[in-house]
Amino acid sequence: MNKDISRDSKSKKITIIYPMVIGLILGFASPRRRATSSHHLSDVFFLIALTYMIAGLFQIVSNMGLFTSTKYSFRRVYSLISREDSPQTLVETYADYVDKQRKYSSWMSFLLLGFAMFCISVLISLVAPR
Repeated sequence: MNKDISRDSKSKKITIIYPMVIGLILGFASPRRRATSSHHLSDVFFLIALTYMIAGLFQIVSNMGLFTSTKYSFRRVYSLISREDSPQTLVETYADYVDKQRKYSSWMSFLLLGFAMFCISVLISLVAPR
């Protein structure tokens, strides 16, 4: 049981790191190299904030189940066309499918980290020399 708990906390830590890595890659891959370093740093923090906000909003939308019916419909059609699944999997109801969906619990931390990074970006842009 302890291995499951440590594995879950480890995956949450890694999941929180992914948006920062994506933001850093986008920030340093931007073609805007003529700007001062402080403005570039502000842009990098803004891109990190944007990726955290997008990840948090994606988790909120997933938790609300806005696209669950579409995913369920496509899976049913695919299973009917391919006929690879057994007839018992076709009997699965929509309610069973919704119950099996993954629920994200870290959406608030993503939004808070995004807001914090956005505030850091604004502070850097206000303090930085022009």
